[in-house]
Amino acid sequence: QIVKTGSSSIRAELKKIKERAPEFDKSVGELKTDIHTSINENTPDATRGHYKLQSDCFFTFVRDPLHRLISAYFTIHFGMTTAFKDRPRVYKNIAQNARFWKVKTEPERFRSFVQELQEQTNRFMSFDIIFHAVSMSGQVSNWFGSGLTFIGRQERFSDHWDLLTNQDEVCRRALAGSSDPVAEADKKEQQQQYHKQQPLSHEMNSFNYLHAMLPDLSEILGFRTGNNNTNNEGRRKSSKNYDLPQWKAILDDQELFNSIVEHYWQDYVCFGYNTSYPDLGLNYTGNYTMPY
Repeated sequence: QIVKTGSSSIRAELKKIKERAPEFDKSVGELKTDIHTSINENTPDATRGHYKLQSDCFFTFVRDPLHRLISAYFTIHFGMTTAFKDRPRVYKNIAQNARFWKVKTEPERFRSFVQELQEQTNRFMSFDIIFHAVSMSGQVSNWFGSGLTFIGRQERFSDHWDLLTNQDEVCRRALAGSSDPVAEADKKEQQQQYHKQQPLSHEMNSFNYLHAMLPDLSEILGFRTGNNNTNNEGRRKSSKNYDLPQWKAILDDQELFNSIVEHYWQDYVCFGYNTSYPDLGLNYTGNYTMPY
């Protein structure tokens, strides 16, 4: 797996595999491929961050770039909270060198984050924790030349996970947790029985930011004390009102929205996402055009 999107849900599914097929776990060691341990030492570009891996079942999941940016923004703040406690050097490095961290009000802080992301992308992405905002196309391009088997969408995680685990015999056997061939006639019945016994759950994990974050961060980001109804995308649960300051900034500023779309343009192009969001009243009006 190329990590960065949907990893919590994927780990949950792989955990189910481990529980019902221990022999699969033993055969591969780590259930989730870690990028840094999968470098092919014979790859000439390895020192420049280019990794090459050939696998019978090599996959990744992608996500709508705009929603992914907002999620990454809050994830970064959550990560800074844990770094403050557990990795003080990482926290200090970002706190001292990232401009947006010095801004103490929203949406000015979010605007500063986006500006820094766009103007100094390589430098900004070199910070631990902030790499959560890396583009998916950039992440996948690190593996150019590898045998990427499948690209799924987080928005359709359940359906696409089922496609992945049934697309061919190798992936089916690996991700269904069986090292033994299964007769064709038995496959459907076996899968139906498993679904009945252990219904698939692909809900994306949401951090309880209000209680987990440093108090000053909760206040800066716009979380209100005593309000536990905000998920990790900055959206009120059970509501379509994008009412936190980060979303309001995007909704009220066409130029800001256009700049975000253009920064993640290759994600929109490569993975087929729409640059218009009718439900949010957002429509890209910049000069970039789709090649198809």
